[in-house]
Amino acid sequence: LLADGKELASEDLVKAAAEAGISERTVQNAKRNMGGVLGARRVGGQWYNFIKKKQPPEPAS
Repeated sequence: LLADGKELASEDLVKAAAEAGISERTVQNAKRNMGGVLGARRVGGQWYNFIKKKQPPEPAS
């Protein structure tokens, strides 16, 4: 759902997961386990989730 730089509202993510038979608790656990990869930002009163872009490695000095 979040591939290719897409953002999705948290409630829509939970709704899509429920339609696939995945509980909200499982979604929350997955989000917590993806802390370094999953980003979130608030727009108004809504939270949006996205996969963080990989940063290129810094050149060795």
